[in-house]
Amino acid sequence: LNKHLTFVGSRPDIKEIMSISDIVFSLSKKPEPFGRTSLEALSLGRPVVAYDHGGGREVLTELFPQGLTAANNIELAINKTREVIQHSEKIKENHKFTLENMLQKTLNLYQTAIQI
Repeated sequence: LNKHLTFVGSRPDIKEIMSISDIVFSLSKKPEPFGRTSLEALSLGRPVVAYDHGGGREVLTELFPQGLTAANNIELAINKTREVIQHSEKIKENHKFTLENMLQKTLNLYQTAIQI
């Protein structure tokens, strides 16, 4: 890795930081409900290593399954990072996690609730 950056707290320039990163990590011990960090990084064409739980699992299973690693095991995450860097595979195009899909699913849910 050419640059070593450390950030603490809220940042308004996350998109810029992710876009210059060689790899993005989503290694929270507590599963994210959606996996937004992973999705944002993958949408920028950046590979992600994420614990295999929560929203990270859902997003990576669809778009970059080779970045999944066992939850809460940092040694496996380190090994996975090496694999991802050595074998840079293409990130699948996102057709599932789109605004249009989210809106349609929300509308479908509301329509179902109205009919009950």
